[in-house]
Amino acid sequence: MSLSPEQFAAKTGASEGFITAHPKEWMMFRKQDVCENDEFPTCFPRLSLGEARRMWLALEEHFFARFDDFLRVWSEWGSSGIWSVPYPGSRSAGGMINYQHLPLPIDLVDRFRAWQQEYDEHEPWVPGKFDSDQHARVGDELARDLRVCVGPQVYVEHRELVVQACDSVPWPRSRRAARLEDSPLVLFAIEHDGPGPALKKQLKRAHKEPKSRHGKRRKRGVISGCAFYREEHCFGPPPPAP
Repeated sequence: MSLSPEQFAAKTGASEGFITAHPKEWMMFRKQDVCENDEFPTCFPRLSLGEARRMWLALEEHFFARFDDFLRVWSEWGSSGIWSVPYPGSRSAGGMINYQHLPLPIDLVDRFRAWQQEYDEHEPWVPGKFDSDQHARVGDELARDLRVCVGPQVYVEHRELVVQACDSVPWPRSRRAARLEDSPLVLFAIEHDGPGPALKKQLKRAHKEPKSRHGKRRKRGVISGCAFYREEHCFGPPPPAP
Protein backbone atom coordinates (compact mmCIF):
# COMPACT_ATOMS: atom_id res chain seq x y z
CA MET A 1 0.00 0.00 0.00
CA SER A 2 1.33 3.45 -0.90
CA LEU A 3 2.31 5.66 1.97
CA SER A 4 0.56 8.98 2.53
CA PRO A 5 2.73 12.13 2.31
CA GLU A 6 2.67 12.32 6.12
CA GLN A 7 3.74 8.67 6.52
CA PHE A 8 6.41 9.08 3.87
CA ALA A 9 7.80 12.17 5.61
CA ALA A 10 7.92 10.36 8.94
CA LYS A 11 9.61 7.31 7.39
CA THR A 12 12.24 9.34 5.52
CA GLY A 13 12.79 12.10 8.08
CA ALA A 14 11.82 14.75 5.55
CA SER A 15 10.39 17.10 8.17
CA GLU A 16 12.81 16.35 10.99
CA GLY A 17 14.35 19.63 12.12
CA PHE A 18 12.77 21.46 9.18
CA ILE A 19 10.55 24.46 9.91
CA THR A 20 8.04 25.41 7.24
CA ALA A 21 4.89 27.51 7.29
CA HIS A 22 3.11 24.95 5.09
CA PRO A 23 4.01 21.48 6.41
CA LYS A 24 1.16 19.63 4.67
CA GLU A 25 2.08 21.01 1.25
CA TRP A 26 5.79 20.44 1.93
CA MET A 27 5.23 16.74 2.64
CA MET A 28 3.16 16.43 -0.53
CA PHE A 29 5.85 18.19 -2.56
CA ARG A 30 8.64 16.00 -1.16
CA LYS A 31 6.84 12.71 -1.84
CA GLN A 32 4.84 13.32 -5.02
CA ASP A 33 6.85 15.91 -6.95
CA VAL A 34 10.42 15.05 -5.99
CA CYS A 35 10.74 11.44 -4.85
CA GLU A 36 8.17 9.92 -7.22
CA ASN A 37 9.07 11.86 -10.35
CA ASP A 38 10.79 8.83 -11.89
CA GLU A 39 7.45 7.04 -11.98
CA PHE A 40 5.23 10.09 -12.45
CA PRO A 41 7.03 12.90 -14.37
CA THR A 42 6.64 16.26 -12.67
CA CYS A 43 7.74 19.87 -13.15
CA PHE A 44 10.58 19.38 -10.68
CA PRO A 45 13.85 17.45 -11.00
CA ARG A 46 15.10 14.79 -8.65
CA LEU A 47 16.55 16.58 -5.60
CA SER A 48 18.37 15.61 -2.47
CA LEU A 49 16.57 16.32 0.79
CA GLY A 50 18.66 19.45 1.35
CA GLU A 51 18.00 20.73 -2.16
CA ALA A 52 14.28 19.97 -1.82
CA ARG A 53 14.13 21.92 1.42
CA ARG A 54 15.85 24.94 -0.16
CA MET A 55 13.52 24.66 -3.13
CA TRP A 56 10.46 24.56 -0.88
CA LEU A 57 11.56 27.59 1.15
CA ALA A 58 12.05 29.45 -2.13
CA LEU A 59 8.53 28.49 -3.22
CA GLU A 60 7.18 29.81 0.07
CA GLU A 61 9.10 33.06 -0.34
CA HIS A 62 8.28 33.67 -3.99
CA PHE A 63 4.73 32.29 -4.18
CA PHE A 64 3.03 31.55 -0.84
CA ALA A 65 4.06 34.94 0.51
CA ARG A 66 2.78 36.78 -2.58
CA PHE A 67 -0.43 35.00 -3.55
CA ASP A 68 -3.61 34.05 -1.70
CA ASP A 69 -4.64 31.22 -4.04
CA PHE A 70 -3.15 29.09 -6.82
CA LEU A 71 -5.06 28.24 -10.00
CA ARG A 72 -4.20 26.03 -12.96
CA VAL A 73 -5.74 26.09 -16.42
CA TRP A 74 -5.84 22.45 -17.51
CA SER A 75 -8.23 20.78 -19.92
CA GLU A 76 -9.51 17.45 -18.65
CA TRP A 77 -12.54 15.46 -19.76
CA GLY A 78 -15.77 16.72 -18.24
CA SER A 79 -14.16 19.56 -16.30
CA SER A 80 -14.35 23.34 -16.23
CA GLY A 81 -10.68 23.58 -17.17
CA ILE A 82 -9.85 25.54 -13.99
CA TRP A 83 -8.28 23.84 -10.97
CA SER A 84 -7.21 24.85 -7.47
CA VAL A 85 -3.69 23.49 -7.03
CA PRO A 86 -1.99 23.20 -3.61
CA TYR A 87 1.15 24.98 -4.86
CA PRO A 88 2.66 26.06 -8.19
CA GLY A 89 3.77 23.20 -10.43
CA SER A 90 2.29 20.48 -8.22
CA ARG A 91 1.62 17.04 -9.64
CA SER A 92 -1.75 17.12 -7.93
CA ALA A 93 -4.33 19.16 -9.82
CA GLY A 94 -6.32 19.75 -6.64
CA GLY A 95 -10.04 20.35 -6.98
CA MET A 96 -11.94 21.58 -10.00
CA ILE A 97 -13.48 25.06 -9.71
CA ASN A 98 -16.83 25.85 -11.27
CA TYR A 99 -17.16 29.10 -13.15
CA GLN A 100 -19.74 30.58 -10.78
CA HIS A 101 -17.18 30.61 -7.98
CA LEU A 102 -14.91 33.01 -9.85
CA PRO A 103 -15.49 36.64 -11.00
CA LEU A 104 -15.55 35.78 -14.70
CA PRO A 105 -17.43 37.64 -17.45
CA ILE A 106 -19.80 35.52 -19.50
CA ASP A 107 -17.68 35.79 -22.63
CA LEU A 108 -14.68 34.29 -20.83
CA VAL A 109 -16.87 31.50 -19.45
CA ASP A 110 -18.10 30.79 -22.98
CA ARG A 111 -14.52 30.63 -24.25
CA PHE A 112 -13.56 28.21 -21.49
CA ARG A 113 -16.57 26.04 -22.31
CA ALA A 114 -15.72 26.01 -26.01
CA TRP A 115 -12.11 25.12 -25.21
CA GLN A 116 -13.22 22.33 -22.92
CA GLN A 117 -15.76 21.05 -25.44
CA GLU A 118 -13.02 20.83 -28.06
CA TYR A 119 -11.00 18.68 -25.67
CA ASP A 120 -13.97 16.56 -24.59
CA GLU A 121 -14.84 15.74 -28.19
CA HIS A 122 -11.33 15.01 -29.46
CA GLU A 123 -10.27 11.46 -30.23
CA PRO A 124 -6.69 10.84 -29.01
CA TRP A 125 -6.59 7.55 -30.88
CA VAL A 126 -6.94 9.41 -34.21
CA PRO A 127 -3.56 11.06 -34.93
CA GLY A 128 -3.71 14.47 -36.57
CA LYS A 129 -7.38 15.10 -35.86
CA PHE A 130 -6.70 17.22 -32.78
CA ASP A 131 -4.38 20.22 -33.01
CA SER A 132 -2.78 20.05 -29.57
CA ASP A 133 -0.47 23.01 -30.24
CA GLN A 134 -3.36 25.30 -31.14
CA HIS A 135 -5.34 24.01 -28.17
CA ALA A 136 -2.42 24.86 -25.90
CA ARG A 137 -2.10 28.35 -27.38
CA VAL A 138 -5.78 29.01 -26.68
CA GLY A 139 -5.17 27.77 -23.14
CA ASP A 140 -2.38 30.35 -22.80
CA GLU A 141 -4.81 33.10 -23.78
CA LEU A 142 -7.45 31.82 -21.36
CA ALA A 143 -4.91 31.68 -18.53
CA ARG A 144 -3.78 35.23 -19.22
CA ASP A 145 -7.37 36.55 -19.25
CA LEU A 146 -8.28 34.51 -16.18
CA ARG A 147 -5.42 36.11 -14.30
CA VAL A 148 -6.72 39.59 -15.18
CA CYS A 149 -10.15 38.67 -13.81
CA VAL A 150 -9.03 37.11 -10.53
CA GLY A 151 -6.55 39.85 -9.73
CA PRO A 152 -2.87 40.06 -8.75
CA GLN A 153 -3.29 38.13 -5.49
CA VAL A 154 -4.18 34.93 -7.32
CA TYR A 155 -1.51 32.91 -9.12
CA VAL A 156 -2.45 31.34 -12.47
CA GLU A 157 -0.48 28.72 -14.39
CA HIS A 158 -1.00 26.71 -17.57
CA ARG A 159 0.57 23.57 -19.04
CA GLU A 160 1.83 22.75 -15.54
CA LEU A 161 4.22 25.65 -15.75
CA VAL A 162 5.49 27.49 -12.76
CA VAL A 163 4.82 31.12 -13.63
CA GLN A 164 5.79 34.04 -11.45
CA ALA A 165 3.60 36.96 -12.46
CA CYS A 166 4.76 40.18 -10.82
CA ASP A 167 4.15 43.14 -13.10
CA SER A 168 5.74 45.56 -10.64
CA VAL A 169 9.17 43.95 -11.08
CA PRO A 170 11.16 45.48 -13.97
CA TRP A 171 12.44 43.19 -16.72
CA PRO A 172 16.17 42.49 -16.46
CA ARG A 173 18.53 43.72 -19.14
CA SER A 174 19.40 40.20 -20.24
CA ARG A 175 16.72 37.54 -20.14
CA ARG A 176 19.41 34.95 -20.83
CA ALA A 177 21.21 35.84 -17.61
CA ALA A 178 18.06 36.55 -15.60
CA ARG A 179 17.59 35.02 -12.20
CA LEU A 180 14.15 33.73 -11.31
CA GLU A 181 13.49 36.36 -8.68
CA ASP A 182 14.30 39.19 -11.13
CA SER A 183 11.85 38.40 -13.91
CA PRO A 184 8.22 39.56 -14.02
CA LEU A 185 7.17 36.42 -15.91
CA VAL A 186 9.31 33.38 -15.34
CA LEU A 187 8.69 29.69 -15.58
CA PHE A 188 11.13 27.03 -14.54
CA ALA A 189 11.51 23.26 -14.78
CA ILE A 190 9.02 22.76 -17.59
CA GLU A 191 11.58 20.33 -19.02
CA HIS A 192 14.82 19.38 -17.38
CA ASP A 193 17.69 16.94 -17.43
CA GLY A 194 17.99 16.90 -13.66
CA PRO A 195 19.76 19.22 -11.20
CA GLY A 196 23.10 20.62 -12.19
CA PRO A 197 25.70 23.21 -11.24
CA ALA A 198 24.26 26.69 -10.83
CA LEU A 199 27.36 28.75 -11.51
CA LYS A 200 27.97 29.98 -15.05
CA LYS A 201 31.73 29.58 -14.71
CA GLN A 202 31.19 25.85 -14.36
CA LEU A 203 29.31 25.83 -17.66
CA LYS A 204 32.07 27.87 -19.32
CA ARG A 205 34.66 25.48 -17.98
CA ALA A 206 32.88 22.65 -19.76
CA HIS A 207 32.70 24.77 -22.97
CA LYS A 208 29.10 23.85 -23.59
CA GLU A 209 25.52 24.78 -22.72
CA PRO A 210 23.01 22.34 -21.25
CA LYS A 211 20.81 20.56 -23.76
CA SER A 212 17.58 18.63 -23.47
CA ARG A 213 17.21 15.05 -24.57
CA HIS A 214 16.04 16.36 -27.95
CA GLY A 215 19.11 18.53 -28.45
CA LYS A 216 17.31 21.84 -27.91
CA ARG A 217 19.36 24.32 -25.92
CA ARG A 218 17.96 25.27 -22.56
CA LYS A 219 18.34 28.35 -20.45
CA ARG A 220 19.19 27.68 -16.84
CA GLY A 221 17.27 29.35 -14.02
CA VAL A 222 18.68 29.56 -10.52
CA ILE A 223 16.66 29.69 -7.33
CA SER A 224 18.11 29.39 -3.82
CA GLY A 225 21.17 27.51 -4.95
CA CYS A 226 19.33 24.93 -7.08
CA ALA A 227 19.62 25.02 -10.85
CA PHE A 228 16.78 24.20 -13.26
CA TYR A 229 16.33 24.46 -16.99
CA ARG A 230 13.61 26.83 -18.13
CA GLU A 231 11.86 27.72 -21.37
CA GLU A 232 11.74 31.28 -22.74
CA HIS A 233 7.95 31.18 -22.74
CA CYS A 234 5.54 33.53 -21.03
CA PHE A 235 2.11 35.05 -21.42
CA GLY A 236 2.53 37.74 -24.04
CA PRO A 237 5.63 39.00 -25.86
CA PRO A 238 8.59 40.26 -23.82
CA PRO A 239 9.00 44.01 -23.51
CA PRO A 240 11.59 45.65 -25.79
CA ALA A 241 15.17 45.55 -24.61
CA PRO A 242 16.31 48.78 -22.94
